[in-house]
Amino acid sequence: MENLLQKWKKKDHVPSKRLSEKNVYLITYGDSIQEEGEAPLSVLHRFLKEEAHEIIKDVHLLPMFPYTSGDGFSVVDYREVNPDLGSWDDIAEFSQDFRLMFDFVANHMSKSSPWFQRFLEEDPKFAGYFIEKDESFDTSQATRPLS
Repeated sequence: MENLLQKWKKKDHVPSKRLSEKNVYLITYGDSIQEEGEAPLSVLHRFLKEEAHEIIKDVHLLPMFPYTSGDGFSVVDYREVNPDLGSWDDIAEFSQDFRLMFDFVANHMSKSSPWFQRFLEEDPKFAGYFIEKDESFDTSQATRPLS
C-alpha cells in the first residue's frame, strides 16, 4: 500500500474545477450507446461531446472492468478496461472533455480473479487482500436478494 501512495504523490495532478450545486452528473454503463464497429466508450464520449457537453460535465461510469457476472460488479481485474467497452486509451480521450468517476467495487470481486486465485493458493503477497468469514459469525438472519 505504501508503494501505491508514494507513486501517486509523485504524479502531477491537475486541479479540477470545484463541484457545486450546478454540476450535472450522468451515471451510466459504458455500453449505453452503441454503434457497430466502434468501441462503446468511444461512441458514448462522442455522443456526449456532440449532444450534451453544454449540460453534462461529469460522467460516472458504472463498472468498466472485465467481469464474470453481476452486470460488471463481479470484477476480474481492476487494472484493465473490459475489452467489450474499449481501452484505457478510450478512457484517456474521454477524460479530455469530461470529469470521470468510476465504480471501484472494492467490497467484492470475481472468484475468477487472479488475485483471488492467488489468495486461495495461499500466496503470502495476497494474504491480506481478502477477509474470510469468521465461523462463529451467525449469518442465519442475513438475506441477499438477487435479481
